[in-house]
Amino acid sequence: MARRVDPDSLWSLIDAMGWLLALEGQPDDAARLAGASDAAYGRHGQHRRQPNEERARAELSALLDAALAPERLQTLQADGHHLDAHAAADLTLGPA
Repeated sequence: MARRVDPDSLWSLIDAMGWLLALEGQPDDAARLAGASDAAYGRHGQHRRQPNEERARAELSALLDAALAPERLQTLQADGHHLDAHAAADLTLGPA
């Protein structure tokens, strides 16, 4: 069965998806999602996260900083900038 993803409601959860992947020991994909989240916030004109979103992002960033070298993290985040909400869901949950 195909998964239905509404990008208009999912984009703000990409940091949380990255956090889950980081906890699962997948820091490369988590870093890509961090980049996708930054791009999604920019596309939606949101230059600041809400307090709960800031906390989630801080937790994700701490996990990524502990797992990846700074250069690798930066490269992976840049790679993630092209991911949309559908691709983020696929990366987190597997292809629909």
